[in-house]
Amino acid sequence: MSNFPCFKDVDGFKKDVLRDLKEGLFSKTIIHPSQIKLYKVTKEEYEEAQQICESAHAIFSQNGKMAEQTTMFPHAKYITGRAEVYGVKQ
Repeated sequence: MSNFPCFKDVDGFKKDVLRDLKEGLFSKTIIHPSQIKLYKVTKEEYEEAQQICESAHAIFSQNGKMAEQTTMFPHAKYITGRAEVYGVKQ
């Protein structure tokens, strides 16, 4: 987890969070409750991740693209884990 020293810089915080999520970091050490929404996953991300986690097929079609369960599983677990902690955007 990284830290962001200036809690009043909302735009800077959002940029920092997006970078963290891209790099696979799950959250900050301390966040304000109003900032939780930044960590929520989209409904589409969540549904795709669930499909990957639950698939009985090694390779399958997902939204018109090829999905490969073995290589995509770790990221899918990351997404479902974030959804469990922070929720899914409506």
